[in-house]
Amino acid sequence: MLSAYGKAYCWGGVDSDQDSETPMPVSGQLIFKSVSVSLVGHACGITTKGAAYCWGVNTDGKLGDGTNKDSRIPVAVSGGLTFASISSGSFHTCGVTTSGAIYCWGAERWAGNGTGTKTGSSVPVRAPGLP
Repeated sequence: MLSAYGKAYCWGGVDSDQDSETPMPVSGQLIFKSVSVSLVGHACGITTKGAAYCWGVNTDGKLGDGTNKDSRIPVAVSGGLTFASISSGSFHTCGVTTSGAIYCWGAERWAGNGTGTKTGSSVPVRAPGLP
């Protein structure tokens, strides 16, 4: 959830030592205009300047930072793209840039990334044939 001032809060967890029943502020000084939370342990947000950040479980590179390392704090999505919207799926994340191009990262299960390949990516890959 977002506060009126753009501070992100999360609760729950993927293992018992992280579980929280009350909203906890997401680490860092980032101010978000939107946040998308997956059902499988990660979340991503867009700052007021359009930069994408993700945090949580990084299976298949779904945080988009070029690694498979989990992070409890937001990490910048690689590529320096400016996003208008973002959506976190169970195994991947996709975002629409301010120019209308679609980029996805994470697992390529069931063609979730729209790249036409069967290979996932830990960094944003532009979906072909889309603006």
